[in-house]
Amino acid sequence: MLLIDHFKHIKNRADFFVTLDDAIQRTQDLMKPGPHGPAEDSILRQLHVIQRWTANGRQPTKEERWKPNILVQVAREFEGVMDPVWEDWVKRIKEVAFYFQRWHEDSVFQTVRTDQIPYFPEDEDDLTHLSK
Repeated sequence: MLLIDHFKHIKNRADFFVTLDDAIQRTQDLMKPGPHGPAEDSILRQLHVIQRWTANGRQPTKEERWKPNILVQVAREFEGVMDPVWEDWVKRIKEVAFYFQRWHEDSVFQTVRTDQIPYFPEDEDDLTHLSK
């Protein structure tokens, strides 16, 4: 299966930036009504870091791409939420985090198969960002 088929909101780099901005806004909106936990604060901080690391065409380093732990936090804290608003937020956050971690060029992102994706940074080819 193609990697891109797992993404609803991101189909290219331009979509990533739109979805990242949307994820930040949604996170801020969900935090407004009342008390929130440290997970939401951490996710928002990490989204801002991703935004900074990718601003103005900057290419994030491999170490930066693998550093955020948003995927772990979302799985631990929010997986299986039943509220449709929070469920949609979780899906967008996961797409942003996974896309950032891989950071494929559009031509690769749109054609790579899921079995070519590395699970750990040490398994990633530094040029293609695919499994060695």
